Amino acid sequence: MVLIQCSSGVERVEFTCMKCPPGWQQFQKSCYFFSTSTKSWQDAKQFCTDQGSGLVIVNTEEEQTFLSNHITHPHVYWLGLSDSAKEGEWRWLDGSPLGFGLFFRFWGPGEPNDVGQQGEDCGSLRFDGKWNDAICSVTEHWICERQC
Repeated sequence: MVLIQCSSGVERVEFTCMKCPPGWQQFQKSCYFFSTSTKSWQDAKQFCTDQGSGLVIVNTEEEQTFLSNHITHPHVYWLGLSDSAKEGEWRWLDGSPLGFGLFFRFWGPGEPNDVGQQGEDCGSLRFDGKWNDAICSVTEHWICERQC
């Protein structure tokens, strides 16, 4: 915690991230866990919950760049993004809708495309930094995020 005295005499408290748990990476005010094993989207979501976190929610272009810089070929990582409640209506796990402005360009070419009979209802981040919709039961790596 950092106490800041402003010139106007008003004090404000800012919280800074002091330390992420071992095996987690810090970026801004969040800690991120990049898995080395694979799980289905639901199992990855549960793993993150058990760690006091959630599957990653991308809030800014800077965060997207950070995540993209920490994944390696040929891995794909689950995001906290799904359209399982209503096809084509992508929402983050916190319930917020995926905007069509900044974030729409993160999808890979032709994505999301909902290919296959099972449908592709879960969002993933490919090693090339682009998003893909995938079948939720497929096993992929995952990224957990929690506040510092």
